[in-house]
Amino acid sequence: MERLFIIGEKLISSSARVRNILEERDREGILTLAEEQVDAGASAVDINAAMLMQDEEEALVWAADTILQNYDITLSLDTPETELLLRLGENYGDRVILNSIQADPELLERFAAMVSRSGAGLIIMLKNREGIPDDSGRRVELALKAGGILERAGVDPRKVFFDPVVTTIGATTRGAQVFLNTVREIGSRMPEYRTVGGLSNVSFGLPMRSILNRTFLAMSAAAGIDALICDPTDRNISETIRAAEALTGIDPGCRKLLKYYRIVSRDR
Repeated sequence: MERLFIIGEKLISSSARVRNILEERDREGILTLAEEQVDAGASAVDINAAMLMQDEEEALVWAADTILQNYDITLSLDTPETELLLRLGENYGDRVILNSIQADPELLERFAAMVSRSGAGLIIMLKNREGIPDDSGRRVELALKAGGILERAGVDPRKVFFDPVVTTIGATTRGAQVFLNTVREIGSRMPEYRTVGGLSNVSFGLPMRSILNRTFLAMSAAAGIDALICDPTDRNISETIRAAEALTGIDPGCRKLLKYYRIVSRDR
């Protein structure tokens, strides 16, 4: 792995700006947000239009078409609607990652069949109908069972991201520790698959969110995480990413760190 796979989160915000862009079908607005994230180093851009309710599918398709027609970038299409995710995967194939599917065997069978045809990527949350397991052992069990279903369907494991589910430490004291332990265990037992996490969830409802998020980013990189959902346009986040890649050996010779330093030094 040459670097962390960064999924830019600016278009999953429920902010008035994002909502207006989606509601008004603001082509320049959505391309600007996408370009900002790509220029900041995003490997993919996440889009969530759930706040538009009945208009969600039309808005997601419009956003995906608009960005993919202008950029050679992977999109993470984010919706809790199973049938919509299946349609999007069939439609866009290997240009998208479907975010996200619960680790329920019946659901996974359906997605595995579709993905084996289309080549779409998957983010699989390590939770099921009973909820999120309290310990890393049971989350890893869900990943192992999911891996078996996907393997039988011929799904490329490099297209699959397991999300151990970050919970806020404000509500669950061991939330971050369980997440990190799960990342390590999957990396050890299922190295052909990838792991991902939504960075900002860890600090939800707490003060000092920026430093909590950055520290958790570095800890996740040290645990071996492959991908992060975060805002690469945040200078503090992007600096922590470059530092974490250098310190964990993802960035041999610190080449990317030095390139980044030259760029930001020139811009100051």
